[in-house]
Amino acid sequence: MGGPGCGKGTQCKNMATKYGFCHVGLGQLLRQEAQRSTQRGRKIHNIMLQGLLVPMGIILDMICNAMLSRPESRGFLIDGFLRELRQAKEFERIIASVTCAPV
Repeated sequence: MGGPGCGKGTQCKNMATKYGFCHVGLGQLLRQEAQRSTQRGRKIHNIMLQGLLVPMGIILDMICNAMLSRPESRGFLIDGFLRELRQAKEFERIIASVTCAPV
């Protein structure tokens, strides 16, 4: 945990490499999707332009797709998600059990 620019993403990538996990960066996923000319991409782009939060359902769908695209991974480090208990419960209900989350 820490403020913007303190190296959280860098450390997450380093840990993923060290332990053989897949690093899933939510910010990167959202930026990539917002650049696509799909219905979801345009929706995300418009939401981000307004400075609003992307709905949790869209985020969970994107994270799930990213995880399913890497079935060989020993585990996943998700950077930029699970900011509150409600999100963790939804993640576990829809995707998988969380074995470790920042406090």
